[in-house]
Amino acid sequence: MPPHDSWARYYDLVYETMYGPIYEKLTELTLRIIRRITPPGGSIIDFGAGTGRLAIPLARDEYVVTAVEPSRAMLDVLNEKAKNQCVRIPAVCQTLQNYNAEGQFDSALCVFTTISYILNMEGLRLAVRHFSDSVQPGGRVFFDIPGIQSFQNHPSIRCPGLLERNIRVTPQRENIYTYHEETSLRVENEWKRYEDEFQIRYWAPAEVLDLLQQNGIGSIECETGFEGTGLDCYSGRKKEQGASPKA
Repeated sequence: MPPHDSWARYYDLVYETMYGPIYEKLTELTLRIIRRITPPGGSIIDFGAGTGRLAIPLARDEYVVTAVEPSRAMLDVLNEKAKNQCVRIPAVCQTLQNYNAEGQFDSALCVFTTISYILNMEGLRLAVRHFSDSVQPGGRVFFDIPGIQSFQNHPSIRCPGLLERNIRVTPQRENIYTYHEETSLRVENEWKRYEDEFQIRYWAPAEVLDLLQQNGIGSIECETGFEGTGLDCYSGRKKEQGASPKA
């Protein structure tokens, strides 16, 4: 079962209950950067789209968005939200490392820890190649790399009468961790409970950035404003055809 399948229908509610305005602020900051680097009406591919946290508002702003997400249950939620908000978002149930969009898009996104679900170097190489290949020459990319602090154990989170969330992050090998979650939350006056377990990996920024440059992504800049989120966020540009590789 892909990560988050067991609680896709509660995913938005859990994060909104836990983080409230902080969650909304992070989303809006991310959207502002995407709008800055991508002209209005541009085409965007959103890898790890989840329930449409970015895809839905971008589609409302008349961007042409395609969502790629390995969890069918998450895509079901995204599709329902898109229908309710009268926007069209083609959705592909696939991982980043297994989907090549072949240069169709003006911009590509890979944010909110998507890269952490890639567990080996072969998968990372494929993912970076497909990420770069998905945009046209001169196109833009926006991505994040979770810091090592994101792989620490979390204290139990309790919102009395609403939610109790227990997360364990256990080291395994070679920067790989097992993530285990047990959560209870109140939905329409009824308590719901779910569990989820999967593996994640810490990738050093240098590993990811070097691969991106090898695959034609240059002008990489670290975006500000994400301090304290546990994420290092970057934007870049795909080199024009025939351009010399960056030294």
